[in-house]
Amino acid sequence: MLRRTKQMLAMDARQMANSDSFVPVLLLSEEDVEQCSQEQFLKIIANFDELCANRSIEERPQYVEQVYHRMLKILSQKTLIPLDHIIGVIKQFIIYYPSMAILTLDELKTIGIEMERRSIIIHFDMSGSMSGSGFAPLVRTVTNFCSNLQTRGINIYVSLFGGNVQENVHNVINNRLLTLDEFIKGNHQPNGGTAFCPSFERTKQFPSAYDAIIISDGEFTDDISRLTFQEQCKTVFFVAPPWSPKGVEQKHATAISSCVHANVPYIGIASEQYSQLDTIIEGFIRDHHSFVNLIGYTAVGSYILPSHILAPTQMVRVFNDCSSQGEQILQIFIKKLLGLFRYLEETAKLNFERCLRGIEFQSIMSLITPLTKTSYSHLETSISCQQLYGYLSKILNTFTNEKQKLIHQLAGDIKSKQEINTFWDNAMSFSERSLIIEDNEKKYGSCIGYLDLQVDNLTCTSEILLDALQQLKTIYSPENLDYLSLILDILSSCKINQQSTPGPENSHIPIWKKSDGTIELLSILRMLPSCLQQFQYSQKIPLDNDWTLQPLAASRLAWVMAASGRIFPDFITNALPSLVVPNTILTDLNVDENRSAFWMKIIRELASKLDVPPEILQTIHQILTVHNLKGFLLRLTDGSITYEKQIYENVSPFIDTDEPNAWCIFVDENGNRVDASTGKTIAPTAFVTDPDTVARWYSTNFFMRGAVVRPRYLTLLEHPDLPEGTIELYQTSGKKDVDILRDQLIELSKGSLSSDQINAHIYTIRDRLKSIPCIVWGSNNKITETIIMAKTACQGASLPTEKVVINIPRSIIIDYLTAHCNDAFIAGALRAFSEYSRVAKEQALAGISEVDYVIECGQKTTVIPNYETMRFIHFDKPGVREYLENLQKKFIRSLRSVLTPPQFSSLSTLFKQIESTKSTDEIVSIADLELIPTQAVTTSSKQTSSRTILDQNFFTCPITLDIMDNPAALAPCGHMFEMDAIVAYLNTAGNTCPICRSAVTNVSPNHTFKNVIEAWVAQQTI
Repeated sequence: MLRRTKQMLAMDARQMANSDSFVPVLLLSEEDVEQCSQEQFLKIIANFDELCANRSIEERPQYVEQVYHRMLKILSQKTLIPLDHIIGVIKQFIIYYPSMAILTLDELKTIGIEMERRSIIIHFDMSGSMSGSGFAPLVRTVTNFCSNLQTRGINIYVSLFGGNVQENVHNVINNRLLTLDEFIKGNHQPNGGTAFCPSFERTKQFPSAYDAIIISDGEFTDDISRLTFQEQCKTVFFVAPPWSPKGVEQKHATAISSCVHANVPYIGIASEQYSQLDTIIEGFIRDHHSFVNLIGYTAVGSYILPSHILAPTQMVRVFNDCSSQGEQILQIFIKKLLGLFRYLEETAKLNFERCLRGIEFQSIMSLITPLTKTSYSHLETSISCQQLYGYLSKILNTFTNEKQKLIHQLAGDIKSKQEINTFWDNAMSFSERSLIIEDNEKKYGSCIGYLDLQVDNLTCTSEILLDALQQLKTIYSPENLDYLSLILDILSSCKINQQSTPGPENSHIPIWKKSDGTIELLSILRMLPSCLQQFQYSQKIPLDNDWTLQPLAASRLAWVMAASGRIFPDFITNALPSLVVPNTILTDLNVDENRSAFWMKIIRELASKLDVPPEILQTIHQILTVHNLKGFLLRLTDGSITYEKQIYENVSPFIDTDEPNAWCIFVDENGNRVDASTGKTIAPTAFVTDPDTVARWYSTNFFMRGAVVRPRYLTLLEHPDLPEGTIELYQTSGKKDVDILRDQLIELSKGSLSSDQINAHIYTIRDRLKSIPCIVWGSNNKITETIIMAKTACQGASLPTEKVVINIPRSIIIDYLTAHCNDAFIAGALRAFSEYSRVAKEQALAGISEVDYVIECGQKTTVIPNYETMRFIHFDKPGVREYLENLQKKFIRSLRSVLTPPQFSSLSTLFKQIESTKSTDEIVSIADLELIPTQAVTTSSKQTSSRTILDQNFFTCPITLDIMDNPAALAPCGHMFEMDAIVAYLNTAGNTCPICRSAVTNVSPNHTFKNVIEAWVAQQTI
């Protein structure tokens, strides 16, 4: 180097050293960031990039964090720092800690930032209700919970307006606001007779930030309330007392909106929520009452973020930095993003138009398009991005609806409408369709054609097509299988056209070809809802807004297509394997959407293509089984069996004997009953007429429980002329004819006849002869005639029967099913359902659902419990065993539906053409079954149910009278029977059909109808 040059450089260095702006960087790097003076720290910030570069890579993150935290503390102390220096530190910090780009108030407190607290100002608008009984308790409620807030360091103030009395109160205290203590103790209490009305005039110059609590039971009156702008108001709580008119909080929201900033949240507590007043307000204040103002930062609710990252490009850069550091860091950042948008959603409830015009609202909403695009690109790999993407879609729909309402309200204000539309187009409108097209054009270039969905051939209505497309969002558990079948029909008949179909541009579905020669199917399925606009255009009806499916929903649709067995065009068939690939998100059985019966059967059908491990398949089978058991048990109730039994069992209707004592009783010439052996008169009945004696006998009868005095109505039947009040005593009353004949038979048999036989004999005599024959003792001829007559009359008699109802408790049924199942898992699951009610609370606290508990119990069961069903004392009664066996058959048939494949069309569709071809009530023939369409018939009414109530007889074998398991069809007549039953019948009864008697030439299994039966059985278990 030349000497002259060296001298010039040395001179420049000395000048720099003499300058006040020169700071030796090497000296600053040795400063302790946390302990150095504020002046030295400001110099560190001014040279921060160079200081960072001089640090080693290992030291740099900690050093940057220390500088960033110290800077935040200094900013919270209102120290001025050049904005470019602040941004420089922020950028370095975000490189290492991108998830901390957005800070919560709790994180600021952890750093040690000096937080400020907002005051609370209470306004009462209750002058019309002060005389009511609820006013004083309301004031006490408000002052009590405000006193609690005051003990936590929050200043509470009250403003009184409404007349001269209130003005004088403020004049006495130099026109300031009342403190809470002054309000509670002063003569302006509720019983002081003053009126409470809000006035924003006094609070508009309040020196610091505050939250307003407005308690009102009516609308504001402008002349008193004076609703002027409140610069420092940060939150508005409106409380409607219980007696307020419905919707008053909405009226106040409109009135107050012009008095506060657009980003001020409004929390309206309606009258029905009044009891939760303190909980709602205290909860919000706990999370949002502290705040901090930092230069270069923007506060949004309980979040604070650097203002420069509100620029979309900067926010996307932070997002990508978080993504590069892993899912956990990205999840933290997205959680904060969701908090920002939720806060924005709450503030929009106050006045959407003001929010739409607010700078903060515009800044945050301008992020929705880039964040949607960015999260979209990570959907397949990040659950956090799925959450963000879904929420952004939701909030966009919400604000779209509000924007449409606003445009309708501004119908006469053309300028305002243009302003709203301009902002919306620039910042908020976002088309996923455009994003898909843009992304595919970058990957694959220009499209090769357009999808022609043949909408002109659809026979459904626009409403049905819309419902069918909307169902794709929850295709993992379709509510209407006919709608699902309609979508599969559309995809089965589509084709590729070089030119787009007629209609608006956003209704076209472009097709791209990938490098492997197949089409890009995912984008086609995502844009499938555009077929609604194509259909509406063809029908010349108004078009709906365009929308697209989320990638996961489109992937689910592809899986359903692969499992359906439908025939699709070659370009779809060839591309389908690219989407039917292992996907842990769609096969994770811990996700509720994947645990629906329909979706688990889809996974099972595609197990070989998805590489589903055996343990997952076993879990699917167990979950399906448990869901099936739960449905069966929910329908299971206590049963009952009714049968007829003889009242007198194992006896003859009468005793075949010629003994007189077995057929008649004896009397003397005066009609008095006499003893059959001796002919002596039986002692007459004793009657009591004396009132005092009657009273004593009734007292004795009471203690003897009715064993002394004969019921008076029985006495009067035989002795209608007795004096009033006369009673008949049992001890001395004469025996009745039935009793006399019974005693005679007992004496005659010497114990050889059972009591049932004696009673049956007496019953038959009375049934056939209407009464016991009475014969004069000693008239032998008459006795002989009477015996012959009685025996003749009793010939062919039958014994009486009674209906017996046996109740079979549900628990006995479950025990029977458990003991007779051949699967230990099912047996354990059945018992677990019975036991869950006992342990439900404990399991719920542990976070274990009923289904998970049952599965766990089933897995632990290794031995089938051997329950003694004979402990049910009626088990051997007629019909009980058969009843339980039939239930077991239904149970087994229900479990069999677990193995059936998923259904893609409803029974109403399957049977629609069958029913139209049936001319009689005979069992459907094989010829009818061949007419079943292979594709679902679209319904023509939106109200058409996806289910048809079918008679069980339709599936019942005419021989076994049970639902067919293996239906077989006879040729040529086509009638169907259970295979085993018809084979046995033909072997024994000849080669003719049991129904039409035509000659049978062939018996063949009917697999088509077997599938229909399985579909019907599966429907009964849902």
